[in-house]
Amino acid sequence: MIITNSTTFVQHIDPYKVPLSSPSLWSPRPLNALLGKANKNVQWDEDSVEYMLANPVRIAFVLVVHGRASRQLQRMFKAIYHKDHFYYIHVDKRSDYLHRQVLQFARQYSNVRVTPWRMATIWGGASLLSTYLQSMRDLLEMTDWPWDFFINLSAADYPIR
Repeated sequence: MIITNSTTFVQHIDPYKVPLSSPSLWSPRPLNALLGKANKNVQWDEDSVEYMLANPVRIAFVLVVHGRASRQLQRMFKAIYHKDHFYYIHVDKRSDYLHRQVLQFARQYSNVRVTPWRMATIWGGASLLSTYLQSMRDLLEMTDWPWDFFINLSAADYPIR
C-alpha cells in the first residue's frame, strides 16, 4: 500500500495492456477518474503517527554523477537536502574535474560522503548496476549512518514535488 498525500492508490494500470480505444484511460480526466481511484478512507493509527513524529524517516541517497554535471548536482542537492538524510556520491571514473568539485562540495556537510572508489559507468550497463550494488554494500557497512530507506538518483534527476 502506498500512502501519499493521505491517499492510497489501489490499482496499477499497465498502458501496454489497455487498448488504445479505452476512453477511461486516454480521455483528459483527473487521475481519480481512472481505474486506479484514490481511496480517501485511510485509517491512521495514532500510535504510528506519534512514533513517526518522534523518529523521522532517514533516507540514504546515492547520487551517481558524471561529465560536468556540477550545477545540476548542486541544484538537485539543494532541492532534496535535509539535515537528517544522508548523501553518498559516486563520480564517474572519467570525470576528474567533477570529482575534485564534488570532494570540495562534500567537505561542507557532515552527512555527505563521496565514494572512495570510482567506476566508469555506462547508462543501462552492468557497470551502473555494479556501482549501485557497491554503494549499497558501503551504506550497509556505515554504522554511523542510521538510514531507513535508500534512493538512487543521477544528476539528471530532479524532484517535481
